[in-house]
Amino acid sequence: MFDDDIFSLMFFIVFGIVAIIIYVVIMLVEAARRKTFMIKYDLSSISNTIKVRKGKKENRNYFVLRKSYWYHHKKDGTKDERYTRNNRLVKMRSELFFDKNYLYSYYAEDIYELVLELRTNYKIELCDQEKRKLKSLRIKKEKEWKSKKLVKLANKYENMNDAFTDLCGDLLLKMGYEIKEKIKADECGLYLDKNGKKTIVLCKCIDTESNVGKPFVKKIIIQDYQVDNKIIITTGNFTAGAKQFAEEENIELIDGEKFIELLNKYGIIVNKHVVDKSECFLTEDDF
Repeated sequence: MFDDDIFSLMFFIVFGIVAIIIYVVIMLVEAARRKTFMIKYDLSSISNTIKVRKGKKENRNYFVLRKSYWYHHKKDGTKDERYTRNNRLVKMRSELFFDKNYLYSYYAEDIYELVLELRTNYKIELCDQEKRKLKSLRIKKEKEWKSKKLVKLANKYENMNDAFTDLCGDLLLKMGYEIKEKIKADECGLYLDKNGKKTIVLCKCIDTESNVGKPFVKKIIIQDYQVDNKIIITTGNFTAGAKQFAEEENIELIDGEKFIELLNKYGIIVNKHVVDKSECFLTEDDF
């Protein structure tokens, strides 16, 4: 009985020593792989959480970030303390496919830190999170540009409705209309022709925060222009009443935002602002 106890004890001791030796060897191999990778690609450091493996030949360098999460979590992703049992952290593997190498870690921040350093010398595609951020930045920058450009344009043509009508005419020519006559009455406008259909356009330059009301929109009907289509262009907006009336009378309304979009689309004004891809790189807040 005593001999059996000694044997069992010795077995567990040997098993433990072997397990420790295997673990140490694995750690040394992993460290050697990371060191080799660092030297080959001239890196200053690489996190111990990252595993380096041989990968398949790829025609591109790319990576996938997956954030670990609590099985029961709040809307912000943090642990829901109401669940004291059976709540665990679900670890997600983030991966980097780079120059015949496959690297992974269960810490997305560590993979991303490596990607940023590699990007100083190598091209690595944007990940999904960066693409979404880039799209959001472009929309934001474009909105800011439209707003500033519209204010500048409205200020330039303030009390110069005749000159504003000329600008509208330049746009409409680009859009395929032919100008037949310029209206120089109480309201500035243009008679147009496109594919045999006659169109009347009334133009009104106002403050970007102001609205064109129903009475002005009615003028295009009261004057009884003998045309097929009716358009009103302004640098401001339209009231709800004006929009409803225009819909009932089949009048096309072009407000300031749409006007700027058309000027940009047809090359009369150009949005030169370009969002640099580096602007969409992730920060600590993004994690």
